[in-house]
Amino acid sequence: MSEAMNQAPLDAYSASMDFILLTEDIVEQLPDEREYLAEEIRRAAAKIPVKIAAAACEPDPGTKALAYSEALRWATMAGAVLDICGFLELGSHAKRDRGSELLLCIGSLLTRVASTSGIKPGNPTLH
Repeated sequence: MSEAMNQAPLDAYSASMDFILLTEDIVEQLPDEREYLAEEIRRAAAKIPVKIAAAACEPDPGTKALAYSEALRWATMAGAVLDICGFLELGSHAKRDRGSELLLCIGSLLTRVASTSGIKPGNPTLH
């Protein structure tokens, strides 16, 4: 695996930790009656680095790629919650945009890592 590919999971992990910090800023701006959105985005945000870490210690390439694919799935769910917040005009537009940027970065990195392992994201079977 190339040095860039070894770095990609670390970069995705770092971006996911930045997203967690940003998530807390976004959640603080949500009204109490939108607590369900706060719970969803917190859960999704926390799962991203957890799945990346699980992949990092997995020796089996197929299982490793599946864990990266699961991290990508959680990033997509977090993005959906950001979209809902935008649709409902909740929170800071700038923070939602920054969150979307981070999630796109994470998604791009995880897609690249998963695809180079012989697994297509969203279809965890060997090819």
